[in-house]
Amino acid sequence: MDVTKWAPNEFKKCCAKLGAPVAPLRMNPRVVRWFTPGLHVKRWLVLLMVGMVLISLGIGYALANVYRSGVQLPHIFYYLTLQFLDRYVRGGLFAALGLSIILYALYKLTQSVLGPFLPGRDRALSEIIYNYRFLQKGPRVVALGGGTGLSTLLRGLKKYTGNLTAIVTVADDGGSSGRLRAEYRILPPGDFRQCITALADVEPLMTTLFQHRFKEGSLNGHSFGNLFIMAMAEITGDFEHAIRESGRVLAVRGQIVPSTLRDVTLMAEMADGQTRVGESSIPHPNGDDGNGAVATAIKRVFLEPEPTINPEAEEAILNAEMIIVGPGSLYTSILPNLVVDGMAEALKASPAIKV
Repeated sequence: MDVTKWAPNEFKKCCAKLGAPVAPLRMNPRVVRWFTPGLHVKRWLVLLMVGMVLISLGIGYALANVYRSGVQLPHIFYYLTLQFLDRYVRGGLFAALGLSIILYALYKLTQSVLGPFLPGRDRALSEIIYNYRFLQKGPRVVALGGGTGLSTLLRGLKKYTGNLTAIVTVADDGGSSGRLRAEYRILPPGDFRQCITALADVEPLMTTLFQHRFKEGSLNGHSFGNLFIMAMAEITGDFEHAIRESGRVLAVRGQIVPSTLRDVTLMAEMADGQTRVGESSIPHPNGDDGNGAVATAIKRVFLEPEPTINPEAEEAILNAEMIIVGPGSLYTSILPNLVVDGMAEALKASPAIKV
């Protein structure tokens, strides 16, 4: 609403002489957010007001009886109760003052009680409630893949729905993940770490910490997030439970599940008859085998030993409204999910839109 549409002519003339623009009045977005339908807040505010009105009526009846009984109150009550004003004016003033005090008290109360628990002090409580309520009503989306492509996709999707399920390949055997996998016999945590940070709803420092990679000493090459997930797996005794608890620490929107719970190795059968063992040994799509030599074409990829689909991943696929495959490397991120026994059948049986 523009002040110039209702401001007195004298005010506008004064502004024109001074060369000062008349700024439009804008409501605070954080205040407006509280009135957005679907937050499940206004109904309880109305109920609170009803309770306060009933209390006020009770006090009013008690005071009326005191007046009628002829009790002489100190003269100051004449001014405190604004008896020198019309009754309707008094009622309006007291109602406005009471409403203002209640709203201010509720605002300060939520800051005092909930402030320490909010993920990021710069975020308004109304914004957090809005995201929670509306994102939970979003479509059920499943994304299959691995590596940087999947985590990049999840960063965009989490802005539109909280019903996200990332189904992640477990064939990674390079870098920090490969070392931890070989030494501790756990599923590779690297791709899961990237998905957790992509879906996290915490302060940037926490996600930076999770992605931090050590550059010296015995931990050289390891990322903090990989070590955290490995430690959580040892504590919980289950990798899938460790991913779930790690996601809870970073307030992840949605869930992240492995495509299979079996420890597998990605194999590639080449056109020249050779068999490459391990994801890190499979040639790049540009024909480079990673060592500068020209690689032959890939005939097919498969997993050893042959795994079965994770029941949690299968359930998510069958209940999905949209399934997105990729983006990512075809041979090392996408196909390792699709060749899992039961995955293709679940995708065919799902009524979801496939992208």
